[in-house]
Amino acid sequence: MKLHRFILKINLEQPSALVVDPEILGQWRNVLRFKVGDRITLCDGQGREAIATFESLNKDGAKLGLDRPIQIDREPSREIILYCAILKRENFEMVA
Repeated sequence: MKLHRFILKINLEQPSALVVDPEILGQWRNVLRFKVGDRITLCDGQGREAIATFESLNKDGAKLGLDRPIQIDREPSREIILYCAILKRENFEMVA
């Protein structure tokens, strides 16, 4: 099963977390249809992530149990350079 990854401003050091953002809750409940017991990956935007398990999920909030966070280095080992093909003048502004 695929673990969905979400980047939230959350303290991953705590054993549990409460999420009350209505946009995130709507996506979890109505789009992805998560249920109690489902697992996701939470990232804090600082290079750390933890596996989270839904302990409760309703329209008011979601309570998540967090595993121990780990430091992840996802930067590529190689430098990548992207080049743009030659476009007509009016289309080139769409790229920039």
